[in-house]
Amino acid sequence: MPTAAPTKAMPAPAAPPRRSYNPALDVARMGALAGIIGTHVVAWAGRGTPESDLWFRGLELLTRSGVTCFVLLNGVLVGYGERRYEQPGAWLKRRWSRIGVPWLFWGTVWVAMFMVFRSFWLGESYGEPWDYVNAYLSGPGYLYFLVLLGQLTVITAFYPGSPRARGGLAVALVGLQLLLTQGRLMLPDGWGGDLWAFIDGYSYELAPFWIGDFALGVVAGMYLRRIEQPTVLRVAGVLAAWVVCAAGIIFAPELGWWNDDR
Repeated sequence: MPTAAPTKAMPAPAAPPRRSYNPALDVARMGALAGIIGTHVVAWAGRGTPESDLWFRGLELLTRSGVTCFVLLNGVLVGYGERRYEQPGAWLKRRWSRIGVPWLFWGTVWVAMFMVFRSFWLGESYGEPWDYVNAYLSGPGYLYFLVLLGQLTVITAFYPGSPRARGGLAVALVGLQLLLTQGRLMLPDGWGGDLWAFIDGYSYELAPFWIGDFALGVVAGMYLRRIEQPTVLRVAGVLAAWVVCAAGIIFAPELGWWNDDR
C-alpha cells in the first residue's frame, strides 16, 4: 500500500530584526548640538536696547535646552534599541569606548595643558595635587557631560524592562528631579552645610538632577520603537508642541515669567 510522501515542515517565520537606528535620532542630535553652539553665541549678542536684551535672553534660554535634549536622547536610545538585554557585555564595552575612553584621554590632555598654562604663561605654581585630581574626576571643562553619561549608564544597567514599570518610574523620577531642582533654587544660602554646598556646586553633572529627563526619554524611545511609520499628524503634532514651547521660552523674560536671580 503506497504511503504518502513526507511533507517538509515549514520553517518558522524569522523574527523581525531589532531596530537600533532611526534617522530621526540624528536630526534630534543636530538640533541639540545647534543648541549647545547657540548657547555660547547668543550670550554674546543682544547687548543693545533693553528690548533686544530681553529677546536675546529668551533665545539663550531656548538654546540651553540642548544639554537637556542630549540627556533625553540618551534615554531614547535605551528605550528604542534595547541592545543591553541581548548582548550586555558588548553593550557595556561600547558604552565604555564612547564615554570612558574620551574622558580619560581628554581629561589627561586638559590637566596637562592647564599645568603648562599656569606654569609657563601665568608664572604660578602647579597648584595642589588635589586640584587636578578633583578636576580630572569631575570632568574638566565640558567633559562633565561624560561624567553624567557614565552615571546614567550605571542606572541603565539596573533599569526595569516592563513598559508599565518604566512609565510609573518616569513619573516618580520626574517628580524627584523637580523637587531637587526647586530645592536648589529656593533653599536659602548656607542650608545643609558643606554637603549641600557640594551637591549644589556639582548639580550640573549629578544624575539625580537629570534623572527625570532620562526617564522620559526611555518612555519616548519605547513609543518610537512601536511606530512603524511617522504619519503627517504625528509629525505635525510634535512640531506644533515644539513651536509652542519654544515661543514660551523665548518670550519668558519679556513677559516676566523668568527671574534672572534664580
